[in-house]
Amino acid sequence: MSRVIRFGAVTAALVLVATFAPAAPVRAVADTLYVADVPAAGAGGSCEEPDFATGADPDNEAIQDALDASQADPAIVEVHICEGEYVLQATLEILEADVTISGDGPEATVISGNELVKIMQVCTGYHARTIRDLSLVDGYNDDEWGGAITFDGELTLDNVHLLRNVAEAGGGAIDNCGDDYDLLVVRDSLVSENVARGSMADAYGGGALLVWGGEVIVERSTFTENQALGLLAADDGGAIYASEVSVTNSLFNLNESAGSGGAIWADISFSSVNSRFEGNEADDGYGGALYLSGLTHVRGTTFTQNSAYDADESGDDGEGGAINQETDCAGFLVERSTFTQNEAQDSGGAINFNDCEPGEIVRVDGSTFTGNEAVYDAGGAIDEDNEAYLQLNRNRFSANRVAPTGDYDEGTGGAVWMNRGRLRGNTFSGNTARVCGAAVYVSSHRGDARYAQRNNRFQSNRADGARTRWDVCVGT
Repeated sequence: MSRVIRFGAVTAALVLVATFAPAAPVRAVADTLYVADVPAAGAGGSCEEPDFATGADPDNEAIQDALDASQADPAIVEVHICEGEYVLQATLEILEADVTISGDGPEATVISGNELVKIMQVCTGYHARTIRDLSLVDGYNDDEWGGAITFDGELTLDNVHLLRNVAEAGGGAIDNCGDDYDLLVVRDSLVSENVARGSMADAYGGGALLVWGGEVIVERSTFTENQALGLLAADDGGAIYASEVSVTNSLFNLNESAGSGGAIWADISFSSVNSRFEGNEADDGYGGALYLSGLTHVRGTTFTQNSAYDADESGDDGEGGAINQETDCAGFLVERSTFTQNEAQDSGGAINFNDCEPGEIVRVDGSTFTGNEAVYDAGGAIDEDNEAYLQLNRNRFSANRVAPTGDYDEGTGGAVWMNRGRLRGNTFSGNTARVCGAAVYVSSHRGDARYAQRNNRFQSNRADGARTRWDVCVGT
């Protein structure tokens, strides 16, 4: 492998003064090293005159030499990998330095693990690192987590494509090797067709990203067709498995988990603003798009054709076609969002509340629920069958249904099934229940039922069972 020998500007000036002869091109002091897929290095400082060249050696050697040089010189803050496809034979190691790795764009600069090796290892203490304007593809980790990258500290991906990476454990593309408080930021990026196979114990899931105990921030990005397979263990979070997740102006579609959280699993907090979740699937668990615990805030987000199934038909899964809120429900808020044609095999066609504590207030405001289904049990759109206090304000519920096949004795609450709560200013039209509560089923609190009947609009809802055709039904 060839590389240029670099001189500082002061040294070059002394040479000129001493010789009074024309100087050969000398690279000026700068903060970026360049790597190019060319036979030999040049003067340095550009892709045309790179500091490091792949030559006849394996591509990873030139990139690794540049990374090593950046660690040795604090003035170097960026390693730029020029246009080309770089096929690795060994994993790149980034040591004790804050560094940016950049390319000429994700279509131009492609780094491949060739389905043989993990691409980058960045586990050397808490540092802030950035990867931008390139693609990381076909990484493979055969015995651990993170098919493309393992990291700790802070890592930002900016305009990066993560494609077709595979980990036998969890985190098909990325895993954090640190403890709590690691932060991963994904901005203006495409994350697609990554797989966490879950073929070993303690895999945790995360078809694309696994940041155990840490935080993931997603901005203006697309996650599509990622999978957490759960072949032997850990099958949650088809795209992301983390403790805290925030999503803004992004798309999650066609992600799949063998367990819960077809797109995202988060156990401390979650927020979504102006985003879309479409066609995500939890095959044997809860939350076709989202499986959540802790503080939840969703605003201006659409959920379309997400599904939660109970694969073994045990009756314990298949709840929350779009969202399942598992525990720590206080502060749950969905506002100005849209839920269309989501399906839960058991209950809560769009939203399910599973294990909330008495007195925890959960709220949905100004949202639209259309054509959602709970196939077996309760709550065509929303199911709150525990001790939380449900508040629904100014929402529209239309054409939601529960137990649509007519093969089951269950089927209450065509739009909403609740234990306690206040429903005010909502519109219910064309909702269907198999047994009771064409629009709303209240489990036992007659005062809440009467309030719902008086303070909401009902039109053309239907309960097919012989017990009652009332819009609001009260249990015993």
